[in-house]
Amino acid sequence: MLTRDAQAISDGVVSLREISRSDAELLYAWRMDPGSRMMFRCTEVVPFDFHRSMIEQYLTTASPDRWFLAEADGRPVGTLSLYNFTERGRVCEWGRFVIAPEARCLGYGRRALKLLMSYARTSGVHRLKCEVLATNTVALHLYRDLGFTQTGRHEHDGRCFLAMMADLDACI
Repeated sequence: MLTRDAQAISDGVVSLREISRSDAELLYAWRMDPGSRMMFRCTEVVPFDFHRSMIEQYLTTASPDRWFLAEADGRPVGTLSLYNFTERGRVCEWGRFVIAPEARCLGYGRRALKLLMSYARTSGVHRLKCEVLATNTVALHLYRDLGFTQTGRHEHDGRCFLAMMADLDACI
């Protein structure tokens, strides 16, 4: 089962570290960026206080969830997380995946996701699940390239989302 610690995970270019309270404004700006916001199920602008309380709840609640900030060359470039663990921690969802607009198309998202997948696998997770907007071709290409396969589809507010899953024992 995953445990929280201050240790960073790195591939030599991208590092993942657990989010902190001081990251709240940056995470909010990325998530509320119109280009990012439209890729999520909830596309509404949420109040900053709600966002800050979500971070506070994450940081103060005992949970296997992990929420990471991705950094490259010592600067923040994105965020992603693990949550909704089932089957005694062997299956979970991943998401909250946002790469800073200025850091897109530089390979940081791929590196961050590969680090997250490796971290999850070494922590006992066997399968990772996510959902992606069917029109998000960049994300779909990345996920498929890293071993995710489509397991379903559903409509939400008139938009189609694809359910994806990766068997970490086969991917990494």
